Amino acid sequence: MAIKTEYYCDIAIKTIQLKTATIQQAANLKQALEYDMNHKIGKFIIDLSGCEFFDSTFLGVLVVTLKKVRKTGGDLKIIKANSVSQLLLQRIGGSKIFDMFDTVEEAIKSFDNINTPQPLYPINYVSAQSMYNNNSFGV
Repeated sequence: MAIKTEYYCDIAIKTIQLKTATIQQAANLKQALEYDMNHKIGKFIIDLSGCEFFDSTFLGVLVVTLKKVRKTGGDLKIIKANSVSQLLLQRIGGSKIFDMFDTVEEAIKSFDNINTPQPLYPINYVSAQSMYNNNSFGV
C-alpha cells in the first residue's frame, strides 16, 4: 500500500510509503484525506520521512487540505522528509505553510486538543483497516 493510515485518538496519520509521489499518488492521497474528513477527522499528520521526491500536484493536495481543515478548526502537520524532499519544501517556503516535525510523536504532542475516544483506542495507534472495515487507499 502506498499510503498507510493509522489513527491516534482523533488524529489521522498518513505515512507515504513511496520514494516518489506524483500525480497518481496525489489522487490517492486526496481520496484518503477526503474519506477521513467525511468521517469528521480534521487533524492530520503526513509522514514524508520515506519520500525522496514529490511533485507539485502532491504538494497541492497537502496545501488544499490544510486550508480546508483549518477552516473547521483542524490542522495538518508534516513529518520532515528526507534531505532531497526537505530541500524542496524549504525552497518553496514549506516551513512557512506547514508545521514540520522530526517525529510523529512530536507532531501528536503539538495538537492543542486531542479528543480521546472512549473506550475504543486509548493510547496506541489503530490501523485504518480495523477502524473503517478494510477500506484502503494507494497504488
